[in-house]
Amino acid sequence: MQIKEIVERNTQFILDLPVSRPNKVRLLQILYRSLSFDSQIYVLLHGSTAIAPGGQAIIFGDGVDCLGKTSCALALALASKRFVVDEFSLYNCLTGTVYGNRSLPILLREAALSFFREIQEEAQDGEVFLAPEKLGLEVADAKIAAVVSPHPAEHTAMVEEKDPLRKLRKLAILVNAHRLKFAEEGLDRNDGFADRVRKIEMVDYTVGYVVPEELTKLPYYDAYLRHPKDVVDLLKEVIKDG
Repeated sequence: MQIKEIVERNTQFILDLPVSRPNKVRLLQILYRSLSFDSQIYVLLHGSTAIAPGGQAIIFGDGVDCLGKTSCALALALASKRFVVDEFSLYNCLTGTVYGNRSLPILLREAALSFFREIQEEAQDGEVFLAPEKLGLEVADAKIAAVVSPHPAEHTAMVEEKDPLRKLRKLAILVNAHRLKFAEEGLDRNDGFADRVRKIEMVDYTVGYVVPEELTKLPYYDAYLRHPKDVVDLLKEVIKDG
């Protein structure tokens, strides 16, 4: 059985379990961690991946002070009608590919829903948990062309990170955030640190873990956005078609 089939089958099994949504998320983390644990090939990235109208695959990843990964990925996917995966981006270090998962729904919470009037009627209890096909999106595997960390702002701009140390630090968060969140239930970051449970220094994300070499070769952008859909036009300015 191929890795893609294993992921999709077990994702659907977890989603069908009679447990709370937070517990389903933790079980999904166990599933993906089991595939990437002590592996030279697979790494679980904390980001949502979509395909741009020009054919490039972009992972909207956890970085410093970022917010809106799913919203930006959905905005890009609605423009191209092609999606890869929400939140759990399983990255193949040999091919640079993230595996599409048709079984994994897209989760938009109340704040994000305000940007997507076309799907607000699907919301229950302030959030929506929808399969990509219900939004008319084709799910596919995709080779990553760039990493983008979104930031809500009063202006729009796409800024490439040129400092190799800052880029490495941001990629370390992308690679390790799921690992830390799985280890400490309720953990979240705020303004570059953390926290509902305790404050975690940035070093906790970066020490002791290896960032895949192929990831470091990708361009890394910080996207400053008034609306998630702004990312579609910003990407046209910095990423070539095809």
